[in-house]
Amino acid sequence: CLMGWEESIIKKVEAEEVNNIMTEDATNEDDNLELLKLVYAVTHLSEVYLLLPPPLGGGEYEDMTTMQGAVTADTVRYLRFHHMPDPYASEEVEQMLGSTQPDQFDSELYWNLVRTFVLWGMLEEAWAVLSRHSSCQQCFRSDVQILDEYHDAILQEDRDGFLALRDVLLSAPLPGGRNDENDSGLDSGKSDSEDGDDQAAAGETFLSGVPRSAYKLWETCGSTTSSTEGGISSDFPVEYNPNAAKAAHSAWTKYVSSLAPLADLTRRIPQLQSILVILRGNLQNVVFESWSEALCAELLYLRPALRPNDLHIRTARIMEKFGVSADSGFDGVILDVMKGNAGRVVEVLHDLGGGSGAALPATMTALLTNLFTEADLVSNPDVNPDSLNIQTELMLVASNAILSSLSESQQDVGVRLSTRLLLPYARPDGDVRVTATLAETLQRHAPQSDAETKQLLGLCRPLIE
Repeated sequence: CLMGWEESIIKKVEAEEVNNIMTEDATNEDDNLELLKLVYAVTHLSEVYLLLPPPLGGGEYEDMTTMQGAVTADTVRYLRFHHMPDPYASEEVEQMLGSTQPDQFDSELYWNLVRTFVLWGMLEEAWAVLSRHSSCQQCFRSDVQILDEYHDAILQEDRDGFLALRDVLLSAPLPGGRNDENDSGLDSGKSDSEDGDDQAAAGETFLSGVPRSAYKLWETCGSTTSSTEGGISSDFPVEYNPNAAKAAHSAWTKYVSSLAPLADLTRRIPQLQSILVILRGNLQNVVFESWSEALCAELLYLRPALRPNDLHIRTARIMEKFGVSADSGFDGVILDVMKGNAGRVVEVLHDLGGGSGAALPATMTALLTNLFTEADLVSNPDVNPDSLNIQTELMLVASNAILSSLSESQQDVGVRLSTRLLLPYARPDGDVRVTATLAETLQRHAPQSDAETKQLLGLCRPLIE
């Protein structure tokens, strides 16, 4: 939805620039889109750090904030989705990848793109680009003519080196996975073909002791459960086990440092050395574009087992190196969320549009506050009756915003949405203002059809029975 909106705005702006006209509507749409992106980012980060599930295994961990690496995968996805630019956005990259030999088209741009993918943990994309290197294409060609034994040995050496590189990149047990397909934080479900790919990966091993699906060991949301579907069994634990995840990551790092074909390949292609340095976790001399890129690389290769309650400290130090102030702006909000400050999240969402009368941000603010209340992260009126019932206040604001936004065009939809929002909290022992607002909304609405009347009665029946 956001991508489609952004594309439509870009097309509109480009058309207006051609005609030397810049309308106020296009500017306002662009501002609204940026505000919505910020709301999305805050909501995504809040889910990662504030709405943590309880540890499934119990044991030595009282909660997920003390469990090593418990949010590393989700933090990497958050950073890639909200803080990294589109690597394919420039025309130069598009032209380079459209050429038959991209490494010869623009060598510096080619290796910068590979380096970017590696720093972000998108190793499947990195291999897709590296496999188009002229040397890789040459050594795997079926019609290549062998001149003599010397050249045959060189081609075989290159072939072994690229196969070793493929095995390392496509077996990496990195937190967050080896691509950005699930970075949005939205569970869109998987197609049958994607499920088949996952099953194939679970049964395929390039490196002994490191299955291709070992990256799932970093997941804490049940995606690493044991499975025997399709005749493929998995040794992964049902519960998140930081020791298993760290062991797989350590074994993979040793392969990166010890595989002889990789060393032979770097002598022929020196640019690969800087890539292998990053994969080994030697980041001291790496030049990063931003604090988010530095943090992402560190979590992927150097410190994947950081505890959630230590991550804000490391993030603040990296921000300081880049001259970013941690006391103000959106970067300060990020640190507050990482520290577990739910009240700051509600305040920021209110400032970003939750209190503007717009239906979408107001509803998102209200629903997230409901989750925080259920998790005892903000004041719960059932526990502390003397405190301000911020949950009810924000729900009433969201209800009014929905009714106002749809009052002229789709009043029936607005009433139905507002009713669905308030109904779960219209309890006899709840805040009477919720029930009063719901009753007033329904009293003032005149359904336009019997079907609409039946639908509203069906929604309210559980409340009065």
